Amino acid sequence: DATRSPSLPGISAAYGGGRGSISVVPETNRGCPYGCTFCDWGQATMSRIRQFSIDRVFAELEWIAARGISEVFLADSNFGIYARDVDIARHIADLKERYGAPQQVICSFAKNTVKYTTEIVRIWVEAGICAEGSVALQTTDPVTLQNVERSNIKVEKYDALAEEFRRHRLPIVTDLLMGLPGATVESFKADLQRCLDQDVTPRMMETVLLPNSPMNDPAYRERFRIELDGSNILVSTSSYTREDFEEMKRLRLLFRSFEHFGLMRHLFRWLQHERGIRALDLIHEIDRAIAEEAPR
Repeated sequence: DATRSPSLPGISAAYGGGRGSISVVPETNRGCPYGCTFCDWGQATMSRIRQFSIDRVFAELEWIAARGISEVFLADSNFGIYARDVDIARHIADLKERYGAPQQVICSFAKNTVKYTTEIVRIWVEAGICAEGSVALQTTDPVTLQNVERSNIKVEKYDALAEEFRRHRLPIVTDLLMGLPGATVESFKADLQRCLDQDVTPRMMETVLLPNSPMNDPAYRERFRIELDGSNILVSTSSYTREDFEEMKRLRLLFRSFEHFGLMRHLFRWLQHERGIRALDLIHEIDRAIAEEAPR
């Protein structure tokens, strides 16, 4: 607890109130136990998690709730990895009962275990707290997972967490990184198809080369022939070309239009169940048809 709290009196004394639609981002611990090559979170903390004292965490949450702040976005990399996270979830529920806030909690749940998340979700549902579960899936492609040193994270844990949220009729989102070393157009389609089949909303983002990440090691970059654009976004590797990456971006745009905004959501499911046509294959065909009709 050497780092001073940004939420407790003395630092946030200038906060003048403003109840309602406001989000505050506390953290109950800092660090990540994983060493994925695209990320510098685990590397920066030597793959350790350092917990803030439970008294500090409870005091921060009390400060937030007492001011009627409606949304808490827990900044932990793996909330639900410790048994005490159940106590933190229960404390948030108690605050909701006393103050009427927070009304929503957003967090990134533990990636390799659902041991405590079931109880956490149950507590929040019973307290009337709207929870959004976020899982950093990134990809399900086994080759890519191995290339980015993420193969130690079990994909089936995501499925178990998604099922728990579906059971409680709560939304769940997942992060997908486009263009990781090993990715292809087909692997990206497979990731999107899995999200559609699981009824999980994907947040699809380009992969940015972070200065302190293992991916920025010259030997790693050379091994996977990583090419960047002017914003340090990966646009080509040994597994996909720049043209492939542009194709992935078009598929992302079409997926958002057809699935997120509901333009073909029901039709996709009918075609899959009644005709055996995968939604992503249809999206891909639409993309190709558009490309063929585009002026040269």
